[in-house]
Amino acid sequence: MNLTRFHIALVLVLLYGVQVLGQSNAGSISGTVKDNNGATVPGATVTIVNPANSFQQTATTNDDGIFTAPQLPPGNYTVNVVKEGFKTTQKTDVILSTSDKLSLGDIVLEVGDVAATVQVQADAGQLQIKSESGERSDLITNRQIRDIALNGRNVLDLTKLIPGIVNTNQGAQSTVNNAGGTFNVNGLRSNMHEITIDGATNINLGNNTGLLVTISPDATAEVKVLTSNYQAEYGRAAGGFVQLTTKSGTNDYHGTGRYFRRHDSLNANSFFNNGRNLPRSIYRYNFYGYDIGGPVYLPRFGQGGPSVWSGKNIYRQVIPSTSNNVRVPTAAERNGDFSNSRDTSGNLIVVRDANNCLGKGTGTPFTGNVIPQQCWYGQGQPILNLYPMPNIAVSNNAFNYTSQVSSSLPRGEQILRIDYNIGNRGHFSWRMDHNTDQQIFPYGTTTASFNFPLVPVARGNGPGWTYGFNLTYNLSSTMINEFNFAPSRGAVFIFRLGDAASRSGTGLNLPLLFPNANVGGAIPSISYDNSIGGAAGFSGITYADINFTGSPFNQHFSVDNFIDNLTKVAGNHTIKTGFYWQRAHNKRSSFSPVQSNIEFNFGTADAGNPLNTGYPFANALVGNYFQYQQASAELQNDFIYNNVEGYVQDTWKITPRLTLDYGLRLSYYQPMYDKEGQFANFDQSLFDASKAVRLYLPVCINGASTCARPERSVSISTA
Repeated sequence: MNLTRFHIALVLVLLYGVQVLGQSNAGSISGTVKDNNGATVPGATVTIVNPANSFQQTATTNDDGIFTAPQLPPGNYTVNVVKEGFKTTQKTDVILSTSDKLSLGDIVLEVGDVAATVQVQADAGQLQIKSESGERSDLITNRQIRDIALNGRNVLDLTKLIPGIVNTNQGAQSTVNNAGGTFNVNGLRSNMHEITIDGATNINLGNNTGLLVTISPDATAEVKVLTSNYQAEYGRAAGGFVQLTTKSGTNDYHGTGRYFRRHDSLNANSFFNNGRNLPRSIYRYNFYGYDIGGPVYLPRFGQGGPSVWSGKNIYRQVIPSTSNNVRVPTAAERNGDFSNSRDTSGNLIVVRDANNCLGKGTGTPFTGNVIPQQCWYGQGQPILNLYPMPNIAVSNNAFNYTSQVSSSLPRGEQILRIDYNIGNRGHFSWRMDHNTDQQIFPYGTTTASFNFPLVPVARGNGPGWTYGFNLTYNLSSTMINEFNFAPSRGAVFIFRLGDAASRSGTGLNLPLLFPNANVGGAIPSISYDNSIGGAAGFSGITYADINFTGSPFNQHFSVDNFIDNLTKVAGNHTIKTGFYWQRAHNKRSSFSPVQSNIEFNFGTADAGNPLNTGYPFANALVGNYFQYQQASAELQNDFIYNNVEGYVQDTWKITPRLTLDYGLRLSYYQPMYDKEGQFANFDQSLFDASKAVRLYLPVCINGASTCARPERSVSISTA
């Protein structure tokens, strides 16, 4: 093919690519057909067939004897080469992996009757040589997925096998939470890689680390990870590209049943639990499921009809947390008696009358270190009674309560895939993945969390749905188009179970600045801070904290992927172009302290900080808070995001031994915006320089180097 014809073909493909919608799990098989004397054989017909599902594609060798069959689904192929005057050559066990560019090298034809067949088994070593692409990638095969034990049935744990990837995940449970954010590719951030199922995104764009759905190992055909130098076809993320390919049905029926059990009765108790006379934590996994696949016989289609693969998995998981050691009020402290309250050095904590309740002067120590009831704040004792009673005595007084309560993570997965070969012209597949779960966390999660078991918090993920519609069609003997439409829908709900953290259930009715804002009726977030005005003997204490950042929380999101790839074989060139459009919609409640936040800090009781008893629990009892805040409303955000990308690439086989793989990708990442208009952004058109904020430099009186008190300084404008 001359250069002019090549340029014309390239322009046509580019023009078509503007209209189409580009990443794919499909690969290609190429090779060079020669005779016994080493001369190339043009015009040979190459038929590539997957015996498992009858998928078939045909290519023709060019003037240099080279053929390329693009847009092939992963599978185990048989390659038949036919040319008049030569025996038919059949090469079996040609394993094409996900998005692989596979070269068969030279295929030699013997002179003879075309009806005679010469069978050759593919050389596995030859197939592993990456001669058609400069990409750096690794494959996790179906055999590895089947044979390597996975504690939490998370396929992404197998990325630990790949050079250049650091995966810190323990893989102890099946979950979508942060399941894609536990590994780094070539040192890049853990939220910078792309994870796809059959070519479509499986990333929760709300955090870029969670997954939309999980795919069990039993439903996964193989996993390919592109780590660097991959083609322009792959975009959206710069930190690696993970491709999961799901199983498809075959011409034969296959079925599998499974059960996996792990139980705490088989575990030894931990050293620290034994030392504190605590029982071993509940630690139980029960995974069971089945799958079945095979042909679907329909009168209209006959044996060449669709094939189906379907599977279901149930996960019953009870997982222990790490040990939580905190300091809670003692029974005496809840009644105002701090006569035995000591710091980590064993020194008595002196509690002072910060409010001058007894009229003996602000900051005067209480007699016997006991706060009389007339000095209590009305809601002070109910605050202290929110916490459990101490259950352990520790010599250093750093903590007096320990807990290790297991969380429950019941989940379910369902997957269904249908494949249909459109004669010899194309292939259609439809896939549905469905996940359900409601995880129960005794210490809360995300928007409602605690360091002691205050109230169980449920996180419902979904139900999550992802779909995939894929159509590959041969427009001509040298032009193939692949279209992939993949919509996804999901949701997250986080809410408290029970009234142990509600105002009505606890009777804790602290004043609110905005009573109507606290729609969930939660008690305030309550925290204690040693870092403000702290003193020796208090470092190392972790107080029992209650933290809300928006409860209940709700989120609904959708991710739609439109992907199209067009491939043109033009002489020694395999040109591929496409367009990728991802549309995301994320509507959720905001993270805001509508229930109010209260902080009782520790600090030295001095003239600069008079309203401080010297001990956080005493501050809570008398009502001396360091900080109070409440949001006036819980906003509902509606985030919208579009990602549009296009590419063109060419694999130019300059000679049978030299291939040039090059391409160009253009990406447009739309800034995320809130449909409700609640983001704070700078609008240059509204800027008025005359009203700009002026900067001031503090200057101390009498030239002092520091200003001990704010009222002892003045400010001068630098404007």
